[in-house]
Amino acid sequence: MVDSTGTERLAGTGPPPERQHGPSGIDVRSVRTSAVGLSVLLICLVPLTLPEIDGFWRLPVGAALGVGVLILLWCAWLLRPGAKSPSMVPGDTGDAGGRTPGDRPTCSTAEVDPAMDRHWRRCFTEVFDTSPVGVALFDEHCIFVRVNPALAELLGRPAGELIGHGPGEFGHSDDVGQVDDILRRMAESVAAGGDGIIRAERRWVRPDGELRTGALSVSPVPGPEGRRWMLSHVQDLTERKQVESVLQQSQATLTAVARVARCVQSGEDPRQVLAAEVRWLAQAISVCILEPAEAGRLTVSHCVGHRVLGTRLRPGTGAPGRIWLSHQPELIDEAGPDDWGFGSVTAPTATATSWWQPLLDNGTVVAVLAVTWDRVLSGAADPSVLAVQLLAEEAGSVLTAARVRMELETLAETDAPTGLENRRGWQSSLQELISWTQQTGEPLTLALVDLDHLKRYNDTYGHHEGDELLRNFAARARAMLRKADVIARWGGEEFSIGLPGCAAGDAAPLLDRLRVLVPDSQTCSIGYATLLPTESASQCLVRADAMLYRAKREGRNRVIGSPDVAQQTSADG
Repeated sequence: MVDSTGTERLAGTGPPPERQHGPSGIDVRSVRTSAVGLSVLLICLVPLTLPEIDGFWRLPVGAALGVGVLILLWCAWLLRPGAKSPSMVPGDTGDAGGRTPGDRPTCSTAEVDPAMDRHWRRCFTEVFDTSPVGVALFDEHCIFVRVNPALAELLGRPAGELIGHGPGEFGHSDDVGQVDDILRRMAESVAAGGDGIIRAERRWVRPDGELRTGALSVSPVPGPEGRRWMLSHVQDLTERKQVESVLQQSQATLTAVARVARCVQSGEDPRQVLAAEVRWLAQAISVCILEPAEAGRLTVSHCVGHRVLGTRLRPGTGAPGRIWLSHQPELIDEAGPDDWGFGSVTAPTATATSWWQPLLDNGTVVAVLAVTWDRVLSGAADPSVLAVQLLAEEAGSVLTAARVRMELETLAETDAPTGLENRRGWQSSLQELISWTQQTGEPLTLALVDLDHLKRYNDTYGHHEGDELLRNFAARARAMLRKADVIARWGGEEFSIGLPGCAAGDAAPLLDRLRVLVPDSQTCSIGYATLLPTESASQCLVRADAMLYRAKREGRNRVIGSPDVAQQTSADG
């Protein structure tokens, strides 16, 4: 605004010119007027006074009057409108009177200009409202008193909806109690003489369900009537957290893929590793691997979180059948078909979404991966689904390599003519039987079987018929023995048998039934021994072999147990 003198003046920066005061409170205009009037009076009196003064004093008096006039003019110049006192010049450390800045008079609160107070309040309000960082003012009960637009945007609610409510009403359910913890820590800091500023991370849930994360800085501020209020600054960390989460997810995925790939070299079953890594990485409730079996059926070869191991699905049943033919993955929610794709097989009770992923090797489906979650996923672009797909890209070839390795190992441990385990396979199975016996304390009986006069049979009918005889006997023996029993071709016309949980008294009648299974009216001799607590498997087999030779010496076609076994059975006639 412009005053009556034509000088531009900012509103609220001071009183008008007619009421201006100097740095010491002196009326500048009055002093200026008095100085000018006194100078004029002295100048008028000089001509009247000088003729009366003696010639000797006329010169000094004139000089004194001239100096006085100069001094008055200088004072009038300093006290002109807009002039600054020497003590008000920036950088000055004192004034003409020798005072230091600490000695200068200051204004009390009562002397603050109301216009200036309104000016600073307006500045604070503008900074509060335009800050890009969320700012909130809380009362002593931690209730929103004022929030700026940035914080309202962060919480996804209008400011009016926040005022009168506590921050805990909009926070994540897992962060219950964090507000009380901040208040407690602030009180402890203030009581200990600290600044009371508390920093923490907090999560909020917007009305649309979106999760936002922010870094809090809460400091105590004076409120009305001496109450302690709080001022909080909130920096939105959501995007940074999302980037960190993506990086962590990528690192975890690469680690999982590497572990699955290592199964090819380590010999570890990749099904178990794949299922465990998928379940952990995708935060799923269940993971099942389905592989082809006989008659075109799919069998659950491995499963975690769902009790369907060994379940067989008919060809074309549910999502597995569709995926096997289409080679395309499928996301199924509650409204989807086939009970989340499982068809006749019951899905996990908490299932909200399922993902069916074909495992490919060179464009051929080798297995189907079924993953279920107890939450609704956003679609194929969901991070959990992407993690499954990344693992699936490696899993197909790993499963193929593992299957080939198992087939080679099976061939290495399988006797080709009979299909039974060979001596190498027998040694592996025997170690498992010994470990089981040591852990459970159950008995273990080992037996050796020798087909009588097999050489004469080969000479009479040919080796081809001899191999057929061995093959038929092996099939009959395998069918008669229990599932837990082990039978292997020991070599030539000899077979070895392991009977876990079978004591000597139970072994004799079982082996005697086996004796009569030899086809083409041929016979066999059997010797057996029950493993003693103080002996090894090799020592037990030596005793069984000795009983076999005894049976052959005593006429063949009989079953004889070790001398420590009281019972023995011989053939009829």
